Amino acid sequence: MDEDVKRMMDATASAIGITSATAMNIFARQFVAAGGFPFEVKAPKAAALPAIDRERLYRPQKTQDGSPVLPSEWLDPEGDVYDSLA
Repeated sequence: MDEDVKRMMDATASAIGITSATAMNIFARQFVAAGGFPFEVKAPKAAALPAIDRERLYRPQKTQDGSPVLPSEWLDPEGDVYDSLA
């Protein structure tokens, strides 16, 4: 068990006058009696993704035939390590 969780469990159990072992025993008995978790277990909600600022998206210049013109720093030099992958 994670040390922080163990420490918090010990403190919480102590605050209600029982030990962590007793709390685990109560949980185990309820788990068996309920045929599973004695409470609802579900995945956390996914974090909302930030909105896309469409004004900041990359929009390449286009040639007369409509082909994109990529920035020069995107050019793939000949003879690099990636040529052997093709």
